[in-house]
Amino acid sequence: MAHLILTGHGNFAKGLASALKMVAGNVDAFSVVTFNQDEAADFPDTIEKTINDGLQNQGSVLVFCDLKGGTPFNCSMMQAAQNENIEVIGGVNLPILIETVFSHQTDTALPASSLAEIAMNAASTSIFRENKGSFGNALQTEAIDASEAADAAEAAAEGVDEEDDGI
Repeated sequence: MAHLILTGHGNFAKGLASALKMVAGNVDAFSVVTFNQDEAADFPDTIEKTINDGLQNQGSVLVFCDLKGGTPFNCSMMQAAQNENIEVIGGVNLPILIETVFSHQTDTALPASSLAEIAMNAASTSIFRENKGSFGNALQTEAIDASEAADAAEAAAEGVDEEDDGI
């Protein structure tokens, strides 16, 4: 079993948790830890306590951080360096979080290490690029399909006598 923790700079974690709740509903064994500038001195103790509570209650912890190398990530990694049952993901986004949470809800026995693998797999498909060229190609394909359909309809109509009404 795993406890999930979401953390990041400013209101990142609260905002992402709010979006997650819209999609997944309430999530069990899930905590949000914000990192605001005026709380910087207390953050290491806060994240350590949240991680330790998660370990005590669930046996393993997966921490999602907004970015690798930031204070939330670094403080979480300091805890992970002391316990193999703590996993840390840097660079979380909503698709990664949704995929991981749905897997967690489906099988609550999954440890943090398995959920971290799910998160990393989701990361490889959660970012994509579109541009005017690729968007235009999709529109062009639709236009060709519509044009072909119009040609086919016209050809069919030519075979019907106008006075006959096609009946």
